[in-house]
Amino acid sequence: MWAQRPFTALMWSGAFERHPNLKYILTEVGVGWMIEKLRVLEFKAADPIFKHFTKDLSKSPTGYYEQNCFIGASFLRPHEAKFKDEIGVEKIMWGTDYPHLEGTWPSTMKELQETFGNYPEQEIRDMLGLNAARIYGFDVDKLAPIASEIGPTIAQIRGEA
Repeated sequence: MWAQRPFTALMWSGAFERHPNLKYILTEVGVGWMIEKLRVLEFKAADPIFKHFTKDLSKSPTGYYEQNCFIGASFLRPHEAKFKDEIGVEKIMWGTDYPHLEGTWPSTMKELQETFGNYPEQEIRDMLGLNAARIYGFDVDKLAPIASEIGPTIAQIRGEA
């Protein structure tokens, strides 16, 4: 609810229409709910009773999601990660939710292996760091030495090392 209400309000209010470069990043949330939320919003946007909400909007709810939204998916579990293609791999930024008890610590590597172990290498790299670097405008070249020193390798995530 805490993530869904502001997303809905920003969309219906026209904030995303007026500010197409605004990046709305939902953090400490799961990802599976977004599929159903967009389905409901698309249904409402098409319903004539809601035309007062959509009269000044040039995009569908999904269009605004694609344009403006990203998800900081804390403790992304396999049952939600399977929706990655529907949600958009480029939208997902994995997080541990450390130090909260519901996060992945102290079993982070196990969680990484269970969630990402069978995914293509580029998707693993994107969701575990490159998406965040792109979305926040970080210098990937400057971060690369640190990531190679402290970050897990693809082999570790696949349970091969």
